[in-house]
Amino acid sequence: MDGIIILAFFGILISIAIMAFWIPQLVDLMGRRDDDFPGRFDKLVWVAIIVFIPLVGAIAYSISRKPRVFTDRASSKLEQEWLAIQAARRKSSPTPDQP
Repeated sequence: MDGIIILAFFGILISIAIMAFWIPQLVDLMGRRDDDFPGRFDKLVWVAIIVFIPLVGAIAYSISRKPRVFTDRASSKLEQEWLAIQAARRKSSPTPDQP
């Protein structure tokens, strides 16, 4: 009876480890644009492979995917807005030379 409990425990641990690898791969795939894939249905095929063959599909996807290139548009836009606000403050605040 103890062997069954130990086997169940290790089965649960292995399942958690597989899901800890599988879920981020699926999230990465879903977060990519369709333009990142060469074919029209490539993203759909990868989703099917990862969902129906979880461990093998996730490993194959992680090996074959292109590295994600972040353009970081949001941070550059925020930086531009911040610089514009600072410039406006400098223009509106009096300098020590002015009374």
